[in-house]
Amino acid sequence: MNPYSSWRINRFIPIFVLAGSLLFAQGDTPATMASKVKIDPHGLFVEMETRAAAIDLSTPQNAQQTVGNLFDHIFSKDPSSFAQIIPVTPNALASMRTQFINNEIAYWQNTNPGVTEQNVLDAFNNAVTTLSLPRKYLAAQSQVKHLRRVAVSYSNPVFMGTRYHIPDPTTGKRSINPVMSPLQAVVLFHFLVNAKLGVKEFQVTPEEWETFAKAHVVELTQSGPMNGSFVDPNFSASEFYTAVAQLSDTAQTQLWLSTLKYFGVN
Repeated sequence: MNPYSSWRINRFIPIFVLAGSLLFAQGDTPATMASKVKIDPHGLFVEMETRAAAIDLSTPQNAQQTVGNLFDHIFSKDPSSFAQIIPVTPNALASMRTQFINNEIAYWQNTNPGVTEQNVLDAFNNAVTTLSLPRKYLAAQSQVKHLRRVAVSYSNPVFMGTRYHIPDPTTGKRSINPVMSPLQAVVLFHFLVNAKLGVKEFQVTPEEWETFAKAHVVELTQSGPMNGSFVDPNFSASEFYTAVAQLSDTAQTQLWLSTLKYFGVN
């Protein structure tokens, strides 16, 4: 059964409004950010934000438990979860859980380098190529950056906003950190898939997107929803569903494994 049959993807990408920059210290974890940024109790991702804010690295046991709770939500059958993108078997989920959690803990403890925006882009475009989807499914790096800004400013400020800004050691000014935690990267990847399938401005080739972005730079960097002025009328999300459905169990597993490598999971 199509995992998207009971809900619409575009409900998980709210209006693309950027509420302004949030400045976060490099050493922060989501738990410390919760005292600076209030979690919206009515927000679409309130459960994710709440679990992120509960991360406790004070002891190895607490770290495993609290980061595990966040992992379980992100990879659950909740409609906002990563597992809705490509079905994952219980065995595959169990095999990667420990490594993902350990990598996440290590990132917040500054012993894991994390995942870059480029890694997220490469993971997505590799999946598009593997599924033999048309070129208009490919993403551009600026799309990844834009979605990350949206998550930080609007939908996931506590979790996705932590370490989003870092101080420049030479100038002292803050800049965008291109690196994020493994689970932050998974959420961003999820947003990118949803945007390609449910937001019309994203349903174009990377080159067409760049043309659109240049013409609407104010909307994409300051405020206001996308106005839908650049649309590919031939885009059909059913191509994605069909491509995934046609994969054998073995091929699905291989796609998962190849994708997870970009997030530091082998």
